[in-house]
Amino acid sequence: MLNGVTNWNEIIQYNSKIGWQPYPSLNDVKYQDPVGEIGTITTDSLGWPHSKAIEDSNIVVFGDSFAFGFGSKLEDTYYGKENGINIKPIAAPGYNMVQELMLMEEYREKLEGKLIFWFVCLENDLVENLKPYNSKNYTNPFLRINGDDNWEIVTEHLQPHKWEYAEEAKNTLHFAEICTESPYSKRVFLSVHFLLDRAKSICDSVGAELVVFTIPDKRQLSGDGVKSFKKHLDKKANFNADYPDDRFGNICRDLNIPFIAGKSHLTDEDYKIYDPHWNKKGNKKVSQVIKDYYTTVYKNGNKEKDIYVKG
Repeated sequence: MLNGVTNWNEIIQYNSKIGWQPYPSLNDVKYQDPVGEIGTITTDSLGWPHSKAIEDSNIVVFGDSFAFGFGSKLEDTYYGKENGINIKPIAAPGYNMVQELMLMEEYREKLEGKLIFWFVCLENDLVENLKPYNSKNYTNPFLRINGDDNWEIVTEHLQPHKWEYAEEAKNTLHFAEICTESPYSKRVFLSVHFLLDRAKSICDSVGAELVVFTIPDKRQLSGDGVKSFKKHLDKKANFNADYPDDRFGNICRDLNIPFIAGKSHLTDEDYKIYDPHWNKKGNKKVSQVIKDYYTTVYKNGNKEKDIYVKG
Protein backbone atom coordinates (compact mmCIF):
# COMPACT_ATOMS: atom_id res chain seq x y z
CA MET A 1 0.00 0.00 0.00
CA LEU A 2 1.35 3.41 -0.99
CA ASN A 3 -0.15 6.67 0.33
CA GLY A 4 -3.24 4.81 1.45
CA VAL A 5 -3.83 3.24 -2.00
CA THR A 6 -3.74 -0.52 -2.51
CA ASN A 7 -3.47 -2.60 -5.66
CA TRP A 8 -6.83 -3.80 -7.00
CA ASN A 9 -5.94 -7.51 -6.67
CA GLU A 10 -5.32 -7.02 -2.94
CA ILE A 11 -9.00 -6.32 -2.30
CA ILE A 12 -9.98 -9.84 -3.39
CA GLN A 13 -9.47 -13.19 -1.69
CA TYR A 14 -9.56 -16.84 -2.73
CA ASN A 15 -12.94 -18.55 -2.67
CA SER A 16 -12.79 -22.33 -3.09
CA LYS A 17 -16.27 -22.47 -4.69
CA ILE A 18 -16.04 -19.74 -7.32
CA GLY A 19 -12.34 -18.81 -7.46
CA TRP A 20 -12.22 -15.41 -5.73
CA GLN A 21 -14.36 -12.59 -4.36
CA PRO A 22 -13.89 -9.18 -2.74
CA TYR A 23 -13.03 -8.98 0.95
CA PRO A 24 -16.03 -8.34 3.22
CA SER A 25 -16.62 -5.12 5.17
CA LEU A 26 -14.29 -2.87 3.19
CA ASN A 27 -14.95 0.79 3.96
CA ASP A 28 -14.13 3.29 1.22
CA VAL A 29 -10.85 1.55 0.38
CA LYS A 30 -8.80 3.22 -2.34
CA TYR A 31 -7.25 0.97 -4.97
CA GLN A 32 -5.28 1.48 -8.16
CA ASP A 33 -6.34 -0.24 -11.35
CA PRO A 34 -3.82 -1.65 -13.91
CA VAL A 35 -3.58 1.65 -15.82
CA GLY A 36 -3.05 3.73 -12.68
CA GLU A 37 -6.51 5.20 -12.07
CA ILE A 38 -7.83 5.31 -8.51
CA GLY A 39 -11.15 3.79 -7.52
CA THR A 40 -12.81 3.26 -4.16
CA ILE A 41 -14.77 0.28 -2.89
CA THR A 42 -17.08 -0.38 0.05
CA THR A 43 -18.39 -3.92 0.56
CA ASP A 44 -21.03 -5.52 2.76
CA SER A 45 -20.55 -8.34 5.27
CA LEU A 46 -20.68 -10.87 2.41
CA GLY A 47 -18.04 -9.07 0.35
CA TRP A 48 -20.21 -7.49 -2.36
CA PRO A 49 -20.05 -3.83 -3.49
CA HIS A 50 -22.01 -1.23 -1.51
CA SER A 51 -22.80 -1.49 2.18
CA LYS A 52 -26.54 -2.03 1.60
CA ALA A 53 -27.74 -5.62 1.93
CA ILE A 54 -29.31 -7.67 -0.85
CA GLU A 55 -32.58 -7.75 1.10
CA ASP A 56 -32.75 -3.94 1.13
CA SER A 57 -32.43 -3.54 -2.63
CA ASN A 58 -35.04 -3.34 -5.39
CA ILE A 59 -32.65 -4.51 -8.06
CA VAL A 60 -29.73 -6.95 -7.94
CA VAL A 61 -27.03 -6.87 -10.62
CA PHE A 62 -24.77 -9.84 -11.35
CA GLY A 63 -21.62 -9.33 -13.37
CA ASP A 64 -17.89 -8.72 -13.55
CA SER A 65 -15.79 -5.55 -13.22
CA PHE A 66 -18.42 -3.38 -14.93
CA ALA A 67 -21.06 -4.49 -12.43
CA PHE A 68 -18.46 -4.05 -9.67
CA GLY A 69 -17.96 -0.39 -10.67
CA PHE A 70 -14.27 -0.96 -11.27
CA GLY A 71 -12.05 2.11 -11.27
CA SER A 72 -14.76 4.53 -10.09
CA LYS A 73 -15.69 6.23 -6.85
CA LEU A 74 -18.92 4.99 -5.27
CA GLU A 75 -20.86 8.16 -6.13
CA ASP A 76 -19.79 7.83 -9.78
CA THR A 77 -20.92 4.21 -10.23
CA TYR A 78 -24.24 3.22 -11.77
CA TYR A 79 -25.34 1.79 -8.39
CA GLY A 80 -24.06 4.66 -6.24
CA LYS A 81 -26.13 7.39 -7.87
CA GLU A 82 -29.12 8.87 -6.09
CA ASN A 83 -31.85 8.12 -8.60
CA GLY A 84 -34.68 6.78 -6.46
CA ILE A 85 -33.94 3.06 -6.81
CA ASN A 86 -31.76 0.76 -4.72
CA ILE A 87 -29.30 -1.29 -6.79
CA LYS A 88 -27.15 -4.03 -5.26
CA PRO A 89 -24.24 -5.54 -7.24
CA ILE A 90 -23.04 -9.09 -6.70
CA ALA A 91 -19.91 -8.87 -8.78
CA ALA A 92 -16.12 -8.88 -8.91
CA PRO A 93 -13.43 -8.06 -11.47
CA GLY A 94 -12.73 -10.95 -13.84
CA TYR A 95 -15.89 -12.99 -13.28
CA ASN A 96 -17.34 -15.02 -16.15
CA MET A 97 -20.98 -16.00 -16.60
CA VAL A 98 -20.41 -19.38 -14.94
CA GLN A 99 -19.33 -17.76 -11.68
CA GLU A 100 -22.26 -15.36 -11.85
CA LEU A 101 -24.72 -18.21 -12.40
CA MET A 102 -23.27 -20.02 -9.38
CA LEU A 103 -23.82 -16.89 -7.29
CA MET A 104 -27.43 -16.64 -8.44
CA GLU A 105 -27.91 -20.18 -7.21
CA GLU A 106 -26.16 -19.45 -3.90
CA TYR A 107 -28.31 -16.37 -3.20
CA ARG A 108 -31.49 -17.73 -4.75
CA GLU A 109 -33.66 -17.19 -1.64
CA LYS A 110 -32.46 -13.61 -1.21
CA LEU A 111 -33.58 -12.78 -4.76
CA GLU A 112 -37.23 -13.47 -4.14
CA GLY A 113 -39.52 -11.00 -5.91
CA LYS A 114 -36.65 -8.79 -7.16
CA LEU A 115 -35.63 -7.48 -10.55
CA ILE A 116 -32.35 -9.14 -11.59
CA PHE A 117 -30.05 -7.56 -14.16
CA TRP A 118 -27.32 -9.78 -15.60
CA PHE A 119 -24.47 -7.69 -17.04
CA VAL A 120 -22.63 -9.71 -19.70
CA CYS A 121 -19.31 -8.30 -20.89
CA LEU A 122 -19.01 -9.34 -24.54
CA GLU A 123 -15.27 -8.68 -24.68
CA ASN A 124 -14.19 -11.64 -22.56
CA ASP A 125 -17.03 -13.29 -20.61
CA LEU A 126 -18.13 -15.56 -23.44
CA VAL A 127 -14.58 -16.74 -24.13
CA GLU A 128 -13.78 -17.34 -20.47
CA ASN A 129 -16.97 -19.36 -19.89
CA LEU A 130 -15.12 -22.14 -21.72
CA LYS A 131 -11.64 -21.72 -20.20
CA PRO A 132 -10.24 -22.90 -16.81
CA TYR A 133 -8.56 -19.53 -16.19
CA ASN A 134 -9.22 -15.87 -16.97
CA SER A 135 -7.14 -13.19 -18.68
CA LYS A 136 -5.16 -12.63 -15.46
CA ASN A 137 -4.47 -16.40 -15.26
CA TYR A 138 -6.57 -16.95 -12.14
CA THR A 139 -8.45 -20.24 -12.19
CA ASN A 140 -12.21 -19.97 -12.59
CA PRO A 141 -15.18 -22.33 -12.95
CA PHE A 142 -15.90 -23.11 -16.61
CA LEU A 143 -18.18 -25.16 -18.85
CA ARG A 144 -17.37 -28.35 -20.72
CA ILE A 145 -19.34 -31.01 -22.57
CA ASN A 146 -19.56 -34.32 -20.68
CA GLY A 147 -20.00 -37.81 -22.08
CA ASP A 148 -23.74 -37.34 -22.42
CA ASP A 149 -23.27 -34.26 -24.64
CA ASN A 150 -24.55 -32.04 -21.84
CA TRP A 151 -22.86 -28.95 -20.42
CA GLU A 152 -21.39 -29.25 -16.93
CA ILE A 153 -19.70 -26.78 -14.59
CA VAL A 154 -16.11 -27.69 -13.67
CA THR A 155 -14.56 -26.47 -10.39
CA GLU A 156 -12.11 -29.15 -9.20
CA HIS A 157 -9.12 -27.29 -10.65
CA LEU A 158 -9.65 -24.11 -8.59
CA GLN A 159 -6.63 -22.93 -6.61
CA PRO A 160 -5.52 -19.78 -4.79
CA HIS A 161 -2.55 -19.23 -7.12
CA LYS A 162 -2.38 -18.30 -10.77
CA TRP A 163 -2.55 -21.05 -13.38
CA GLU A 164 1.09 -21.92 -14.00
CA TYR A 165 0.59 -23.30 -17.50
CA ALA A 166 -1.82 -20.70 -18.81
CA GLU A 167 -1.37 -19.58 -22.39
CA GLU A 168 -1.14 -15.91 -23.24
CA ALA A 169 -4.64 -14.41 -23.33
CA LYS A 170 -6.06 -14.19 -26.86
CA ASN A 171 -9.34 -12.53 -26.01
CA THR A 172 -9.17 -10.03 -28.87
CA LEU A 173 -8.84 -12.82 -31.43
CA HIS A 174 -11.55 -14.90 -29.79
CA PHE A 175 -13.90 -11.94 -29.56
CA ALA A 176 -13.38 -11.24 -33.25
CA GLU A 177 -14.30 -14.87 -33.93
CA ILE A 178 -17.57 -14.67 -32.00
CA CYS A 179 -18.53 -11.72 -34.20
CA THR A 180 -18.67 -14.13 -37.14
CA GLU A 181 -20.75 -17.20 -37.91
CA SER A 182 -18.38 -20.10 -37.29
CA PRO A 183 -18.11 -23.46 -35.46
CA TYR A 184 -16.38 -21.63 -32.60
CA SER A 185 -19.10 -18.99 -32.20
CA LYS A 186 -21.76 -21.72 -32.47
CA ARG A 187 -20.19 -23.51 -29.49
CA VAL A 188 -19.91 -20.26 -27.55
CA PHE A 189 -23.58 -19.40 -27.97
CA LEU A 190 -24.73 -22.93 -27.19
CA SER A 191 -23.01 -22.46 -23.83
CA VAL A 192 -24.69 -19.05 -23.43
CA HIS A 193 -28.09 -20.68 -24.05
CA PHE A 194 -27.36 -23.23 -21.31
CA LEU A 195 -26.35 -20.53 -18.81
CA LEU A 196 -29.30 -18.24 -19.53
CA ASP A 197 -31.73 -21.15 -19.32
CA ARG A 198 -30.37 -22.12 -15.90
CA ALA A 199 -30.49 -18.52 -14.67
CA LYS A 200 -34.08 -18.11 -15.86
CA SER A 201 -35.08 -21.24 -13.91
CA ILE A 202 -33.42 -19.93 -10.74
CA CYS A 203 -35.16 -16.57 -10.98
CA ASP A 204 -38.54 -18.09 -11.87
CA SER A 205 -38.36 -20.37 -8.84
CA VAL A 206 -38.42 -17.38 -6.46
CA GLY A 207 -40.61 -15.00 -8.45
CA ALA A 208 -37.73 -12.82 -9.63
CA GLU A 209 -37.48 -11.35 -13.13
CA LEU A 210 -34.24 -11.76 -15.07
CA VAL A 211 -33.10 -9.12 -17.57
CA VAL A 212 -29.96 -9.58 -19.69
CA PHE A 213 -27.88 -6.48 -20.46
CA THR A 214 -24.91 -6.90 -22.81
CA ILE A 215 -21.86 -4.65 -22.42
CA PRO A 216 -20.10 -3.87 -25.71
CA ASP A 217 -16.35 -3.73 -26.07
CA LYS A 218 -15.44 -0.07 -26.63
CA ARG A 219 -13.91 -1.04 -29.97
CA GLN A 220 -17.31 -2.23 -31.24
CA LEU A 221 -18.50 1.38 -31.07
CA SER A 222 -16.13 3.03 -33.55
CA GLY A 223 -14.99 2.44 -37.11
CA ASP A 224 -11.32 2.25 -36.15
CA GLY A 225 -12.14 -0.20 -33.38
CA VAL A 226 -13.99 -2.51 -35.76
CA LYS A 227 -11.01 -2.42 -38.13
CA SER A 228 -8.73 -3.50 -35.26
CA PHE A 229 -10.81 -6.67 -34.85
CA LYS A 230 -10.95 -7.48 -38.55
CA LYS A 231 -7.18 -7.66 -38.84
CA HIS A 232 -7.21 -10.74 -36.58
CA LEU A 233 -9.44 -12.68 -38.97
CA ASP A 234 -9.15 -14.29 -42.36
CA LYS A 235 -10.10 -11.82 -45.10
CA LYS A 236 -13.04 -14.02 -46.02
CA ALA A 237 -14.51 -13.87 -42.51
CA ASN A 238 -17.76 -11.92 -42.37
CA PHE A 239 -17.16 -9.80 -39.26
CA ASN A 240 -20.32 -8.26 -37.79
CA ALA A 241 -20.05 -6.14 -34.63
CA ASP A 242 -23.78 -6.71 -34.00
CA TYR A 243 -23.58 -10.49 -34.26
CA PRO A 244 -23.18 -11.20 -30.48
CA ASP A 245 -26.18 -9.01 -29.63
CA ASP A 246 -28.24 -10.59 -32.40
CA ARG A 247 -27.50 -14.03 -30.99
CA PHE A 248 -28.29 -12.92 -27.43
CA GLY A 249 -31.53 -11.43 -28.67
CA ASN A 250 -32.54 -14.69 -30.34
CA ILE A 251 -31.63 -16.77 -27.28
CA CYS A 252 -33.51 -14.42 -24.95
CA ARG A 253 -36.59 -14.52 -27.18
CA ASP A 254 -36.45 -18.31 -27.12
CA LEU A 255 -36.22 -18.35 -23.32
CA ASN A 256 -38.68 -15.47 -22.76
CA ILE A 257 -36.04 -13.28 -21.09
CA PRO A 258 -36.10 -9.47 -21.51
CA PHE A 259 -32.94 -8.35 -23.30
CA ILE A 260 -31.27 -4.96 -23.57
CA ALA A 261 -28.34 -4.48 -25.93
CA GLY A 262 -25.94 -2.04 -24.28
CA LYS A 263 -24.65 -1.17 -27.75
CA SER A 264 -27.96 0.64 -28.34
CA HIS A 265 -27.35 2.97 -25.40
CA LEU A 266 -23.59 3.48 -25.15
CA THR A 267 -20.96 5.18 -27.32
CA ASP A 268 -17.18 5.03 -27.19
CA GLU A 269 -17.27 8.36 -25.32
CA ASP A 270 -18.88 6.57 -22.34
CA TYR A 271 -15.64 4.66 -21.69
CA LYS A 272 -12.39 5.79 -20.12
CA ILE A 273 -9.54 6.70 -22.44
CA TYR A 274 -6.90 4.25 -21.22
CA ASP A 275 -9.10 1.84 -19.30
CA PRO A 276 -11.77 -0.41 -20.88
CA HIS A 277 -14.45 0.46 -18.28
CA TRP A 278 -17.17 3.09 -18.17
CA ASN A 279 -16.40 6.65 -17.18
CA LYS A 280 -18.75 8.79 -15.08
CA LYS A 281 -20.94 9.52 -18.09
CA GLY A 282 -21.22 5.86 -19.02
CA ASN A 283 -22.16 4.84 -15.49
CA LYS A 284 -24.85 7.52 -15.47
CA LYS A 285 -26.32 6.22 -18.72
CA VAL A 286 -26.44 2.65 -17.43
CA SER A 287 -28.07 3.79 -14.20
CA GLN A 288 -30.76 5.51 -16.26
CA VAL A 289 -31.33 2.41 -18.42
CA ILE A 290 -31.93 0.34 -15.28
CA LYS A 291 -34.23 2.94 -13.77
CA ASP A 292 -36.22 3.30 -16.99
CA TYR A 293 -36.77 -0.44 -17.23
CA TYR A 294 -37.70 -0.69 -13.55
CA THR A 295 -40.21 2.18 -13.63
CA THR A 296 -41.74 1.87 -17.11
CA VAL A 297 -41.67 -1.88 -17.75
CA TYR A 298 -41.21 -3.84 -14.54
CA LYS A 299 -43.38 -1.77 -12.17
CA ASN A 300 -46.10 -1.27 -14.77
CA GLY A 301 -46.39 -4.95 -15.57
CA ASN A 302 -45.47 -4.54 -19.24
CA LYS A 303 -43.17 -7.57 -19.19
CA GLU A 304 -44.82 -9.77 -21.81
CA LYS A 305 -44.89 -7.18 -24.60
CA ASP A 306 -41.36 -5.90 -23.92
CA ILE A 307 -39.40 -9.16 -24.09
CA TYR A 308 -36.82 -7.69 -26.46
CA VAL A 309 -35.76 -4.14 -25.59
CA LYS A 310 -33.33 -2.54 -28.05
CA GLY A 311 -33.16 1.07 -27.08
